Amino acid sequence: MKRIKFIIVGVIMATFMSTLLGCNAIDNSVIAPIKSTLSEKYGKSFTVAAIGDRIDRDTATAYVYADDNPTMRFVVRVDKTGKVVYEDYPYRLMCRMMENKIKNTFEKYSIKSECFVMFTPKIRINVSTDMTFDEFFNVNSPESASTNIIVLSDDNLTGENIVNVYTEIGNFLGDIDFATSLRVLTERDFNTVKEKIRNEVEPFDLYTVKSYGAIDNIKELYIKVEDGEMPWTASEIDFELGKE
Repeated sequence: MKRIKFIIVGVIMATFMSTLLGCNAIDNSVIAPIKSTLSEKYGKSFTVAAIGDRIDRDTATAYVYADDNPTMRFVVRVDKTGKVVYEDYPYRLMCRMMENKIKNTFEKYSIKSECFVMFTPKIRINVSTDMTFDEFFNVNSPESASTNIIVLSDDNLTGENIVNVYTEIGNFLGDIDFATSLRVLTERDFNTVKEKIRNEVEPFDLYTVKSYGAIDNIKELYIKVEDGEMPWTASEIDFELGKE
């Protein structure tokens, strides 16, 4: 029985290694057209950070960043001929502007944070890289901004400060709803995962944060600002944070 198990494991490993070796050749044929297509389109250089799963698929998914902004990753898909059939670089630029706005607002109240923003509906057509944030909103009229946020748990993380942050962001967004999952991390966990969260290309959940190396208890708050109204009071947030 042991011999059979060893043979099975050996076959699996051999198959896995052959797949990896095959992928290296495919990667070279995928990376070059992605970089050249994006560079020609946007007038700057790009780096392919990773290639996603493409077994039994008609397209390959790549995670890419512009060399002048390496923490902002976006998705590119190419077909079997190497042609880029999808990319969301301009859309992600708009999302990053919002992410930076959120991060800067938290920093105003001495709270460290990282986040990922996705607009609903997810608009990619009427977007260009030279748009301002106001132009993006005026042209596309998104209904809401869905946001996953991690914050550092320290003395600055109070109900009053969180209310102030969300009120400012709500005022900035106006009629656009602002729905967030706020996750409170210890200093050890925050420092472990913050860079990976900054590089995210899709909404993250609690499992993702754990998979990035967070090991301590994580408090979660779901906060949705509608019509500029903050639904939580400072004392309610303090209670959830265990500060009362």
